Amino acid sequence: MTLTTKTKMDLQTAGLARRLAAITYDMLLLTGVLFVLAVPMPLIDEATRAIWWVQLSIQFTVLGFSFFFFGWFWTQNGQTLGMRAWRMTIQCNDGKPVMWREAFIRYFVALLSWLPVGLIACWVLIEIGHIDNNNYALLLLVFIVPVPVAIALRWHDRLSQTRMIVVPKPARHN
Repeated sequence: MTLTTKTKMDLQTAGLARRLAAITYDMLLLTGVLFVLAVPMPLIDEATRAIWWVQLSIQFTVLGFSFFFFGWFWTQNGQTLGMRAWRMTIQCNDGKPVMWREAFIRYFVALLSWLPVGLIACWVLIEIGHIDNNNYALLLLVFIVPVPVAIALRWHDRLSQTRMIVVPKPARHN
């Protein structure tokens, strides 16, 4: 989607619900890509997979593939498939397209913003000792409450000097 420079500066910033819908859509797509990436895993014997540096290299491969997935979409046309479905695009604050530097900062800051969610989840699991029917709601709250807060604060937008904007609907020609 090509927008003129004047139009880019006048567009509204995407809201929380739209962002959550797009990230859900993109995570489903990324999961499919990671399944394809995992196809050769059974070819590696179990003893080899247990070695710490093999596990670490697998984790870095998944992290790198995930970054490339988002970075490629952001730098090529300013939107992932989820963002396109929800009519959003990403651009630098000055209206220019996102380059790999901004994509890198945006991706890793967004990843770090999920760290509190993981820490709280670990704390809850340690505190309750196990999961049963009585504490599913607590565990669900641990994951549901901090995520929208992290996305709403838009740390990844601020530090990468980018913004996610709503693309207006195209004019209908009758």
